[in-house]
Amino acid sequence: MALHRDDAARGPAGAAALPGVLALLGVLVLLAAVIGGWFAVGSLTADEDPGQVADHTARTVEDTSGDTSGDTSGDTSGDTGAHPSAARDSEAADRGRGDDAPTLDPDTEVSLAVVGDIMLSRAVGERMDSDGTEAVLAGVREQLRDADLTIGNLESPLCEGGTPAPKRFTLKADPVGLEVLEDGSFDVLSLANNHILDYGSECMDSTIELLDDAGIDHVGAGASIDEAREPLIVESKGMRIAFLSYLQMPVERSGFDSRTWTATTDSPGLPWATPEVITEDVEAATSQADHVIVLLHSGWEKTETLSPEQQAAGEAALEAGATAVLGAHPHRLQAHHDEDGSFVAWSMGNFVFDYPDGTPESDSAILHLTLGPEGVTKHEWTPIIIQDGFPKALDPDEGDGARILATLDRMSAEYAATRD
Repeated sequence: MALHRDDAARGPAGAAALPGVLALLGVLVLLAAVIGGWFAVGSLTADEDPGQVADHTARTVEDTSGDTSGDTSGDTSGDTGAHPSAARDSEAADRGRGDDAPTLDPDTEVSLAVVGDIMLSRAVGERMDSDGTEAVLAGVREQLRDADLTIGNLESPLCEGGTPAPKRFTLKADPVGLEVLEDGSFDVLSLANNHILDYGSECMDSTIELLDDAGIDHVGAGASIDEAREPLIVESKGMRIAFLSYLQMPVERSGFDSRTWTATTDSPGLPWATPEVITEDVEAATSQADHVIVLLHSGWEKTETLSPEQQAAGEAALEAGATAVLGAHPHRLQAHHDEDGSFVAWSMGNFVFDYPDGTPESDSAILHLTLGPEGVTKHEWTPIIIQDGFPKALDPDEGDGARILATLDRMSAEYAATRD
């Protein structure tokens, strides 16, 4: 309209009025600048005020792998191999799914492939040196890549140097092991375990830096307790999934107590899995995501018997609203249970590990979970056997594959009977 008036004012009368018009425009411009500057200062102050940021602010990443609804086992010539962005969003806590947030399409499904302990040190590292990193997951690669999100527990830090902790078993792997994780298309790795600090915070920091550079997300370790308890929120197909990770285990036979690795306000480490901490974190995360998944490193080693502390931590997570609890640490598969859209797998066993062939610790499985808007809609298992440290998928209907699934069914039926 101002331009139209200027055009109409051309001529003697318009020329006489021009100085007044220009003066008025100048006043308006100055007023707009003052008001804009006031809003800018106000916004900057709110962003910089620590009181405006929630504790354990979520890190948010987006699954940018594209449409995976079709068959991914065919032509991959257009696949860049990129993982979800590692960008962290400091405002995620204020962008949770509230009453006015868009609802997920009822047909939305996100598939997860979940595995147990990934240990890339000792004999596994020696075999990687001789056979190459691409050989480690050759027997299971297809089962991992078919999922929208692939999740595991990194049992050995990736680093050079460091000082070993005063414990019987200390693990660290050559940083070249990162190639194995990339080859397996891992999206989320739990770091809250009893080995991530085996060679000190220097090694933990090295691992985190390598994963960040590769775009592989991680949860459960950090420079402070707030960072260690911070939920990781991954968005896939519009569904927001929050991951939390914790450690709880008995004092080791050597006398070493992993609880000393609990992070504080000014020291690095992990979050210890107390029911109170888990309840607080899960309840907070449920307001930020469609689903909360707790990665729990807990239990007694080399047994299918659940420890009381392990059960207390997992049940606290489910009661607080977690959709799934996925366990690690016992080095054996343990019972699983699903109820009303929630799911717990008490231990996923080993995945890459150098236990002797033929032992119960070499029997394992890949868990395939499907998440819908209301919870877990389906779960399936791919039985695997670990040979010379490397996993191999098995036929679920024959031989060792059928035997492993039968053991899973038996343990789960026995666990279900204890709940009746």
